[in-house]
Amino acid sequence: MGVRAVPSYDGSFELADETRAKLVEQLTEPGFVRQVAANSGAEEAEFLGVLFQPVPYSPGTPRGMPADLSHHLDDPHSVVINVPPPFMFVARCFKPPRLCAIYRRTGISEAALAAFARKAATPLSAEPASAWEGLGAVIADVADLDGRDDDADLDDDADLDAMVV
Repeated sequence: MGVRAVPSYDGSFELADETRAKLVEQLTEPGFVRQVAANSGAEEAEFLGVLFQPVPYSPGTPRGMPADLSHHLDDPHSVVINVPPPFMFVARCFKPPRLCAIYRRTGISEAALAAFARKAATPLSAEPASAWEGLGAVIADVADLDGRDDDADLDDDADLDAMVV
C-alpha cells in the first residue's frame, strides 16, 4: 500500500459551549497572555477568539491551516499558537485532538519585527509536484543518522552494557 497525498481535508469542528468557554477562559488568563506576548516579542497580546484545527498539507491548504485564516501568517501583528495539551485536557476537549489559537499582539519589539520581515522576504521554496516529492531521500537520510556502515556488525549488547551503570 502506497502513501497518498490528501487532496482536501475538512477541518471543521464543533465545540460544546462549556468546552469552548473553558478553553477561552484559559487562553485569556492574564499570566498565559503575558507569556504569549513575551514569547512573540510583544508588550501585549489579545486572544481574538479564533480557534482552528491544524490541517494536513494539501494544494488548497499549503500552510497547515484553513485557507480563510492563512492571512494571519502574513500579518506581523498576529501570532498563531498551539493550544497547550493541558488546556485541552482541562476543558475536556478530545476531538479534535489539536487546536490552534490566534492572538493579536501590540507593542512589537524591533527585533521581532525584523525577524518577521526577514521571514517574509525569504522566497518560498518551489512548490513540489506532489506532496510526497523528495520524501524518500529524507527518510533515507533519517534512517542513516546513526552514521554506521550498513555492512558493519551491530553489537547492540555492547552498546547497552556501556549505558548501564
